[in-house]
Amino acid sequence: MFTPRDITGLVFNLLRYEIAEAQGLIETLVYEASRIFKDRLVDRDSKLRFDKVLYSLLKSHLRFNEQLKDTYFISKIVQGNQSLVPGLPPLGRIGKQDFHAMMDQALRAYEREYKTMDVDLIDEILDLVAFSERTLSQPGANLLLAGRSGTGRKQSAQLIAHLLNMEFFSPNIGREYSMKEFKRDLKVVLSMAGVEGTRTCLYIEDHQLLLDEFLEYLNSLISAGEVPGLYTPEELEPLLAQLKDDMSTQYEYKTAFEFFVSRVKKNLSIVMSLDYSHPKFVQNCASNPALFSKCNIIWCEGWSKDALHNVAKNELAELSAQMGKSFDQIIASILILHSASQSLGASPLAFMNLVHAFKQIFNKIV
Repeated sequence: MFTPRDITGLVFNLLRYEIAEAQGLIETLVYEASRIFKDRLVDRDSKLRFDKVLYSLLKSHLRFNEQLKDTYFISKIVQGNQSLVPGLPPLGRIGKQDFHAMMDQALRAYEREYKTMDVDLIDEILDLVAFSERTLSQPGANLLLAGRSGTGRKQSAQLIAHLLNMEFFSPNIGREYSMKEFKRDLKVVLSMAGVEGTRTCLYIEDHQLLLDEFLEYLNSLISAGEVPGLYTPEELEPLLAQLKDDMSTQYEYKTAFEFFVSRVKKNLSIVMSLDYSHPKFVQNCASNPALFSKCNIIWCEGWSKDALHNVAKNELAELSAQMGKSFDQIIASILILHSASQSLGASPLAFMNLVHAFKQIFNKIV
């Protein structure tokens, strides 16, 4: 469902783009319209129909006969430049080849500093990173990633947070995790964003929503920047006391709590990574409207056949010499097995598990 607010957002967001000529304006219009409208569509057929309608209108009204391909607009390449909108980072153009090289370098840097990230930079991953970066580069913007497990949503969010110098936080769910622990984690995140002024990405997945109340708290945090009743008066007083110096230099907010909430709204971005095949997905979205009204949405349907082929080929590349001529046949067989299982709900994660299982068995036999 789209509203006039989406049109307003489209026009406003065009001010973020670095535009040098008239054709550049049309290309940014195509890109931004695709992010607001196309990314919400739930299957490839719908997205193809959107492209057909969009380019048909551009051709008839603006005589624009080209198609925007292999192009992204991200904030990372124009850091330091001034935006037309104060406080909103501008977006600069980058080709897919250059963006792939940039992400490969960023991925290596992340793995050196933190941990190995099992991700292949296929087109779907590059799209997800670029489209998500457009959202998370905005102060306080929130994101709903609806997709199947294994599509690279968490790795993409971690990589973007690293690129944008954001703290990445995701609750560590254990056997004894309850509302008490969830509130504690929320307080840690709110302290980083609201008191320390640290740009923070809170990443939430389905398996972390152990209670319906967790999602209700997150809905409130997304929509209002606060969770009523989260702090006791005894907890709130020393928390707000830390903002005394910063509070004295501003005149917009009358109380320290209002100032605290404003900093949370500015510095905290919540990424909800939900599986649309989950039985409670529709119910959760209906009962928590901020997921749709206050979040940018990217619908990750899955990987294309070409992407699956490239991933399998990359994962099994070290075995190609041993397999010899049968290498391509084995790749094709794996794709057939996965395709036959998709009607039973096989996800990209199941495909990766299949590839890794084959690799493990092959190494034991040979």
